[in-house]
Amino acid sequence: TILIEECGEEMEVLDEKEFLIEPMYFNLGYSLDKEMRARKTVIEKLREAEKYLQSLRPGWRLKIWDAFRTAKVQKILFDNYYEILKKEHLDWTHEQLCEADDIFVSPPSHDPKSPSPHNTGGAVDLTLVDENGKEVEMGSKFDEFHEKSFTDFHKDSVKPAEKKFHENRQLFIKVMDHACFINYYGEWWHFSYGDQFYTYMKGEKLARYGSVELE
Repeated sequence: TILIEECGEEMEVLDEKEFLIEPMYFNLGYSLDKEMRARKTVIEKLREAEKYLQSLRPGWRLKIWDAFRTAKVQKILFDNYYEILKKEHLDWTHEQLCEADDIFVSPPSHDPKSPSPHNTGGAVDLTLVDENGKEVEMGSKFDEFHEKSFTDFHKDSVKPAEKKFHENRQLFIKVMDHACFINYYGEWWHFSYGDQFYTYMKGEKLARYGSVELE
């Protein structure tokens, strides 16, 4: 229901000299492109978020795992998780499998009116790294497709370790919110700016970023 009014903003490559980058899907062999790209304003807002992070936690940084994603890579991710679910739930229908898959991996879309978030250049997957270069403990791994990856999963926990996970996630959201990013509630590592999900969550009418691949 969210319409797209493409703003025409250019894509830029995230500079490894400026950003801490770990191209996960290139490293896993899903993508042949090591360079990571995002919309110009998204990159500017990542700079803003990291600057704010360092004002709160000197020496801490953002580590970026993924940004723009082609429809081909999106299909690989969707199909891979579909097969995992299929083996775990032998009695599920195709529709049930797709619905469960969609919680963590958007279906590969070839409809320019409804592109996958990462296909717009407006979505990023990332985490926090402390002053020693160690990833901050968040309570689940990147792309760990389990309820514990839901952003608020540890919200009501009384266990000290899980309370710390929640505190770390809340700090992360605070940092990204400062730069106007919106978190996807099903993945603590996923943030959007300017795409349809961002627009919906902001209560706005028009998304500014459509697919940069689909016509």
